[in-house]
Amino acid sequence: ISNTTIITDSDIIFYPEFRNYLSAFNNNNWYLPEPPESKNYDINCVQPFLFKKVMYSVNAGFIIINNKPDWTIGFDYLIQSLSQNSTSYFLDQTALNLVFSNDLNARLLDPRIFHASANDHFQIKPLSINGLAMRHYVGLIRHKMWQLGWNKYS
Repeated sequence: ISNTTIITDSDIIFYPEFRNYLSAFNNNNWYLPEPPESKNYDINCVQPFLFKKVMYSVNAGFIIINNKPDWTIGFDYLIQSLSQNSTSYFLDQTALNLVFSNDLNARLLDPRIFHASANDHFQIKPLSINGLAMRHYVGLIRHKMWQLGWNKYS
């Protein structure tokens, strides 16, 4: 990795506010926090591995890499899990949590601006995009991604 690299899922929409943060992304590695209501890794799978810092859980849908992280612990976890025929749905998310917990310079994206929560999934009215830089339309709310598709944002 020689330049800023953004890894993103296809169910993310970027809003105009996103451009205000581009220059901040030139340093450090950044990750989108998983909302508190989500459980995106299996604690039983990661017990033999060491989390080096307490942190928000990583949402694998959006990460920014400037400095090559040490992927070793993530791959070790994947190799061990697969050798034990693990069927955990969150193998990739768990591996990323291990990698980012060992990256002492990784930074958390503000969840009020970089939104991944599905806490509005029972609301018919769409979430206001005022102040949002992006939204990850995770499972429970993926249908909302198309709810405002006819609107034009500038």
